[in-house]
Order: sequence, then C-alpha cells, then structure tokens
Amino acid sequence: YVPPDLPSLERWTTVIEERFTDNRYEWPIGSLWKGEYWSENTAEIADGVYRWHGKTRRDAVSWVYPEVGDIYDFYLSVDVRQVAGPPDAQAGIVFRLSDEGYYRFTLTAATQRYLLERWHRDEWTTLAEGTATAAIRREGWNTIQAAVVGAHLSLWVNGELVATAEDFALIKGKVGMTVGFFSPGDEGTFEFDNWILRVPGP
Repeated sequence: YVPPDLPSLERWTTVIEERFTDNRYEWPIGSLWKGEYWSENTAEIADGVYRWHGKTRRDAVSWVYPEVGDIYDFYLSVDVRQVAGPPDAQAGIVFRLSDEGYYRFTLTAATQRYLLERWHRDEWTTLAEGTATAAIRREGWNTIQAAVVGAHLSLWVNGELVATAEDFALIKGKVGMTVGFFSPGDEGTFEFDNWILRVPGP
C-alpha cells in the first residue's frame, strides 16, 4: 500500500471546513464529561479556536467530535497547540469512534513524539510509535493530517509522513479531537483550529 499524496486528498469532497468562528457543527462546549477521571473538563470556542482545559483526578483521556454522523474513509487536517500543561500531555485526533472502540493519533510536543493506538475490546494496542522527530514542533502550532482508507491509516505532521498502519478492527465511527494526561492533578490547556474533514469523491 502506497499512502496517497496530500494534493490528491485535497480534491476530495469537503464535509467540514471549520475555523471556529461559531458553533454550527455543535461541538461540545462548557462543562464536558468528567466521570472519575476529571476534576475539571471544559471547552469553549473563542478567539477563533476551540480551547480545551482539563484537570485530572487520575490518568485520563477525553474526546469531542462534531455532529456529522459516522464516517468510513476520510481525510482530516487540524492544527493543535499546547498552551499550558505537563510535558507528557497528549493532543491529537480520534477516529472511527464507536461503541466498539476507536483509534487515537496524538502528539507530545515537548518530546516531539507521536503515538498511533487503538482501543478495542477493552485493550490498548500500539500501531505506531515514534522516537523524537523534528517534524513535530515543540512550541506553537502543529498540523496533523490523516488519510484513512479501508484498513490503511496514514498520518502526517506538518506535511511529513510519520506513521502508517494496516488495521481491520474498526471500519467506521465519529471523527474528533482528543487530549490525554497521565498523572493525578495534571492540568493543561490545548487549542485546535482549521479543522477540515473530506471524504472520497469529486
């Protein structure tokens, strides 16, 4: 399998082109789900970004997604930056999210590392994990791009292909954004912008 080139993906049909000037796609804002994991978990759309703030009771992962239904194959581009928080915090994308599980692709900017993993049948599986790569900026915005076609997963950071995997476990679901923290009392803020979702077709 040869990953598609980015220019060809930009010709797919646009489902969402989100600049976060309003909330037409009904992103969750205000107080988000906390459960036993979060003492604070809030989000707002302000200053042209989706701003997400969390404080943990224990290691915690959370996600949000727009109301556009389940997606099979897609191309996604989104900008993300860490505004505050611990150096091991993660932020990125979640996809094919359903009751069966989900995939996560996240960046840890401070250490310039990425992680592609799957949650399925109550078990985590690492599909791709990177040592430090200069493609990831330690500060400021990083652009994540993903092409998911059938079982083929291709991920870029700032235009550089960093991870590929083949996995048949999950075929459809929600596409969204995710953050993660790893210690009790961790607190941090992330911002997301320029969310573009496309599906195959003219």
